[in-house]
Amino acid sequence: MKKFPKTTPADSPEYVAGLQQELLADAEKALGKLKTLIRIEPPRFQEPGPGPIIQFNHAEDAVWALLSSVAAGDWRALVEELGHEVTHLLDARRGAASWLEEGVAIAFSARSMIACKLKVHYSEHVNFEKAFRLANNLPNGAIPFGKKVRETFGSLTGPTASDLISIAPKLDLQTAEKLVKLFPPV
Repeated sequence: MKKFPKTTPADSPEYVAGLQQELLADAEKALGKLKTLIRIEPPRFQEPGPGPIIQFNHAEDAVWALLSSVAAGDWRALVEELGHEVTHLLDARRGAASWLEEGVAIAFSARSMIACKLKVHYSEHVNFEKAFRLANNLPNGAIPFGKKVRETFGSLTGPTASDLISIAPKLDLQTAEKLVKLFPPV
């Protein structure tokens, strides 16, 4: 099992920042190079708040993962949330993500938890569960498919249903159309 500090994530900012760098490096290997040209800052915690999300500063020259108050006090929750949010940091932009991007983010979060030897816990939110199932049933699985989408179209959010079918001809139109729709607010 990965050795975590005896302190909470909120009390271990240097460790959390280093873990984010490790997860970002793994995300780049798994999903392709970082496309964000702005500075990625260490994660922050908000209580109460909208986290986990990615958030930009007012000048839009920096972005960070804004994690929940649960992640501030629990290493398992931190890895789950941070693993998910680093996927969004790869193509950081304002606005909603697609079902495909959310599904790939959940799959990468699970990968991160397994790498840290933590019990995988999937979101109990029904739409996240649906997004994960949709992405996990893609040709070759969510992460390899996500990498191919990013390499071909630049981002997990933005390609059309036809674009997805062009790289996975056996993908049915109904599934492709669902994957490219914007994910509803949680």
